[in-house]
Order: sequence, then C-alpha cells, then structure tokens
Amino acid sequence: MRRLIHFFYRAARKKDVIVMIWGVHSADWMAALAASAPVWKDIPTVLAVLNFSSHRKTVPLTVRWGRRVVVIPLMEPHIAGRPRKYVALAPSQEALEVLGDKGRFADYVEKQALGHLCPVTYKSIESAIFPCVIKRTNLNGGQGVELAVSSQEARRIVKGGLFAGHSWIAQAVVSFTVEYVVHCVCVQGRILWHAAYAYRFQKQHIRTAGSPQCTLSRATIPAKVFKDLETLLLPLAYSGPCNVDCTWDDEGRLMVFEINPRMGGSLMSPANRADLAACLSMIIAEARVG
Repeated sequence: MRRLIHFFYRAARKKDVIVMIWGVHSADWMAALAASAPVWKDIPTVLAVLNFSSHRKTVPLTVRWGRRVVVIPLMEPHIAGRPRKYVALAPSQEALEVLGDKGRFADYVEKQALGHLCPVTYKSIESAIFPCVIKRTNLNGGQGVELAVSSQEARRIVKGGLFAGHSWIAQAVVSFTVEYVVHCVCVQGRILWHAAYAYRFQKQHIRTAGSPQCTLSRATIPAKVFKDLETLLLPLAYSGPCNVDCTWDDEGRLMVFEINPRMGGSLMSPANRADLAACLSMIIAEARVG
C-alpha cells in the first residue's frame, strides 16, 4: 500500500505546470489553446491552463502555490507586455522590434551582411526595378503586400488603402512554386525544435496579399537552409517561438520574406495538433525568468 501511495504521489507531482496564455487572438488560436483544448492532453507536465487578457497580471496564490507558472504570450504586443514575475521563453525587446517591423528587418540583414538570404530592398521607388513588391512594414498574415508594375503604380499604392500614413518598403520580386512556413523554438539563436510546411502552387507565383490559399503539407528542411535560418537568428540571440515565411530552391538557396517573433497560425489547425504540442512542450521546458 505504501508503494502504491508513493507511486500516485510521484505521478501527481509530474503535473506541476500552470500555463498562462497571455492575450487574445483569433477564434482558431483561442480554440486551439483553450483550457479544454485536446493539445494539453499531449503535454504530461501541464496541470492547468489559464487564459488571460492583458488587463489581469497575476495567477491566484491558491493556484500557483508550489507550481511553476509559464507565460505563453500570443502576439507581439502581448510578448512586450507580459507579466515578468513568471517564467517565459520570449525574445529580447530588440529582437522583437527588429523582427516585428519589415523595414527594421531589412536594415538588420544588410548590417549583418545577410542580404543574400532575403529579397533585395530598394532605397526608394525611383531606384526600384519593376515589377516590385510594396510592403507595409508593420502588418502580417499577407496584409499590406502589393505588386507594383511601374513607379506610377507604386506611388499610387503607398498613398492609399492600408499604406496611407504608414511606413513601407519596396523589394525585388521573388517568384516560386513552393512557399514554406518554418515554425521554430529557439534559445539564444539556436533552433531546438522546428516543423516545416509547404504551400504548393500550380505555376510560378509572387507573394502578395492576394495569394491563393493552399492546403499545407509537411516539408523537410535541407541542412543548408537550417544553418542559414540560424545564421539570421544568432546575432539577435533570439529566444522563443518564431515562424519564418520563406522559399528555397533545389540547391537549398534560401530566400526569407519575414520572420514573425511568435507562434504561427498554421500550428493552430487541428490537423497539426502534434506539432503544436511539441512546440508548447519545448517552450515550457525552456522557459526562464526575464
């Protein structure tokens, strides 16, 4: 009997993590990460999940007593505004600002001599080679990305719609038949876990806001691509989850469109539950104060 009691005591102690989902996002995200979501059944250390909006910053003492509270912020503002008294795996403010703004990211890759891993960024519309892609610097999810076939069209784009009054950049066109999203969990720029998915198109495609939606399929990252992804993240000593929108050719030549400093939406699909569980497990295991 004593052995049986000891066994159940030890089993109960394994579930010693309280997960604090910090922030509110779209319905599919909130369903995938809800306290009752199936994904948490795949993470044996998690005892309970609390979903918090940004106005509440503490976990009740009766809940957290003797347990490890791990904050998992959802989007960039939630990462910056997360409560710092609990552990998390999150990027520095500098890394958040660099990767959260397409203009700053373009400056960063140029200063790090990594421009060959990203589309060419033109200094101005006058210096651009057309067609080119116009991108608003602070949007994601394909919003604020337009193809301009002439300087006149580029000027019209930046003066209206989503672009008016906001910062933007002009970049060289990159055509592809396969676009990849690579989800990573990193510590100090090293990728500890990753999963890659491919969007396949019928013909050569240019990435804009009007890109057709495709069913995701699993992809394998070539060794050269993996090394180049770390090369982009190491100077920032990046820690936390991120997702990379990119493409590469048969020789493993990488072209990165953007790196989002957070989890990515394709992980929230019920079909990708195993990958979401692996991502969350790594975040929980590597979370630290700061």
